[in-house]
Amino acid sequence: LKLSALFYDLGDVGRAMEFTERYCLRVPSNLEQLKNLLRLSIEVGRREKALRVARQILMLNSEDAEARNYIIEME
Repeated sequence: LKLSALFYDLGDVGRAMEFTERYCLRVPSNLEQLKNLLRLSIEVGRREKALRVARQILMLNSEDAEARNYIIEME
């Protein structure tokens, strides 16, 4: 996650998303990092990935407004 933050600070959002995604694959129940991955996916325009992540967030927390709103926007 430190590398993800470093790349984000350097302006390389794509690489930051890549490292965050790797972490989320190892720890799929970390809601905070899934939310970070959702934001990064939206920022780099990866809509399909963002939609999958938003659905995963809702499976963990059905009350998450950010994920729910994104899904509603995309459908």
